[in-house]
Amino acid sequence: MEKGCDNSALHLFKGKGGAPQLLVWDFCILVERIISLKSGTMSCGPVCTNLGLKPGQRLTVKGKISPSAKSFVMNLGKDSTHLGLHFNPRFDAHGDVNTIVCNSKNVEEWGKEHRETVFPFQKGAPIEISFAINPSDVTVHLPGHQFTFPNRLSLQVFDYFDAQGDFTLQSLSWE
Repeated sequence: MEKGCDNSALHLFKGKGGAPQLLVWDFCILVERIISLKSGTMSCGPVCTNLGLKPGQRLTVKGKISPSAKSFVMNLGKDSTHLGLHFNPRFDAHGDVNTIVCNSKNVEEWGKEHRETVFPFQKGAPIEISFAINPSDVTVHLPGHQFTFPNRLSLQVFDYFDAQGDFTLQSLSWE
């Protein structure tokens, strides 16, 4: 386990009819979520499963960007190996400066990267990002800007979310 990584997990419990009933930030049950990065370092962050997000619904993420941020990642998909949206704002990482890189992943196969040059993020600042699920794409709502990313995997339901990198998750909500 990487030093300083708490491997915390978010668990969603569904009630009658599959409606979300309770979201628990669970520090007792440790769910390991470690991703190997090209540099050989390890990163981990909170994981949420069983979201059940369908077209017409929206996931809103609130948090704070690290004062020394290089990049952070939010993944949405079926599970950790089937990512409908890999959302990666880069302050200065992997050769990109102030660029949002988006992609999809089907098992170990990445798609073609999509880059957004509008970059409404500031180091050390709070941020709110919403992901609206549509039948054929995901609309990403940022402060003062929005864009769509195609649902390349044709996912009917987005059950998985994780956040990692230079970002502290403060809340998740969906409607």
